[in-house]
Amino acid sequence: MIKPLKNPPKDSEVVGIVYYPYTFFKFLLEVRKLLRQPVKVNAYVLVDMARNRAYPADSIPDTEVADIDESLVVPPRVSIKKAEEVARRFLAYYAMRVWKAFLPPKITVKEVIQAYKIYLIIKLGPNTYLFDTLYGDAELLRRGNE
Repeated sequence: MIKPLKNPPKDSEVVGIVYYPYTFFKFLLEVRKLLRQPVKVNAYVLVDMARNRAYPADSIPDTEVADIDESLVVPPRVSIKKAEEVARRFLAYYAMRVWKAFLPPKITVKEVIQAYKIYLIIKLGPNTYLFDTLYGDAELLRRGNE
């Protein structure tokens, strides 16, 4: 799991926990431009396994090993193989747009890490919130969705 960076407010009560699945990829990207030498860069992509979407990442976060209750995990919609395809497609598109590449980049996988992001369900006064342990954001849970 991804190491939590933020703690819930001191006057709140933790009433539940949710583990959200992500896969982080570190790629070696060789970008080829017209009339220039190829450029090699490390690129990081985060794949949201529950929504099957890829996003750029700055790095692979610090993780720790922990025993978790599988009933608290948001079920992933895709396999690791499919997540890699999504990440490669995203990175190729990203490279063509950002680095103005002449040809599609050569992409090599260097590292793959599966991790869960922790969300806490907290009670703060009369309201229930979903608390993000990485950013410290809290989103009010609607009564019908609790």
